[in-house]
Amino acid sequence: MPLRFEADYGDPSVSFEPLVDEIFAELKSSFLEMPRGEGFIDYATFERGYQALKRATGDFETVTPATVEGAVAEAPISFIVFRTILGFTPPEWAYITTESTEVKVDQGAARSIDRNMRMQPLTPRPLKAILTDQRIRAMIEAGVKILLEGATATLPTFIHRLDKADTREGIKAWRRPQIWGFRIQLSSTSGF
Repeated sequence: MPLRFEADYGDPSVSFEPLVDEIFAELKSSFLEMPRGEGFIDYATFERGYQALKRATGDFETVTPATVEGAVAEAPISFIVFRTILGFTPPEWAYITTESTEVKVDQGAARSIDRNMRMQPLTPRPLKAILTDQRIRAMIEAGVKILLEGATATLPTFIHRLDKADTREGIKAWRRPQIWGFRIQLSSTSGF
């Protein structure tokens, strides 16, 4: 039997079923695979950001804009770790920041900040008085505020974005390692 690219589709006797089976046999889903581009962060780098955030906040006992900013200055990847804790995409974090602070952060700026943090994840980056750093500070401020509040009551037909095991009770949940599986996984290699 000829392969699908060798078949004469004008021939009325051609059997299409084997050709269709051949195509389907070659198809595979790739939704579990992602491209590994320049800004991809490996586990070890992410963990270093987590550990910097943990140290700066005194094991999550003192979560303030200043302590989170200290972690970000030491290891910029902490900014990505903090965003992950919040469960936001960069544009979502920009929206919340603009809504809850007096600093306008548009989606493009948030994406750019996020990418820059991922491109130099472990190069210390003290924050200055430039516009980008003002936005970073505002994003941190908004994130800390949201985490300290935790999930607030909503209508029964809605679920609060932070109504998840690691943020439902605000930062208090971060002080209990058994609540969040990632922290348990980190504990086996980091002494948490």
